[in-house]
Amino acid sequence: GVQPTTLEAFRRATATPGDAQEYFDDHPEVRWTSNTVLDRIYTAVRAQVSYLRLSRVAFSASGDQALMYASFRCGTLCGRGEYFLLERAASGDWRIRGVLLRVIS
Repeated sequence: GVQPTTLEAFRRATATPGDAQEYFDDHPEVRWTSNTVLDRIYTAVRAQVSYLRLSRVAFSASGDQALMYASFRCGTLCGRGEYFLLERAASGDWRIRGVLLRVIS
């Protein structure tokens, strides 16, 4: 499940809107490789997506768990929003541990 520190970090991180470039500038250790979370999200929604929105990523105090939110729209009554619980693998790559559907239209 979600560690309490991950959830609290997510609440703080998403309290105000931010700029993705600012996040990556501050976290050079973040790297995306093939078959990553963003690749999977993009693959799932690329057909007819009007826009894709990603929250800031929040990390547990131990740094081995992360939580983010992704949503997309593909029309007036077409879209969905989901929370993604991520865990760092022994290799250092992030893996999706769980997905919670929040909204669908």
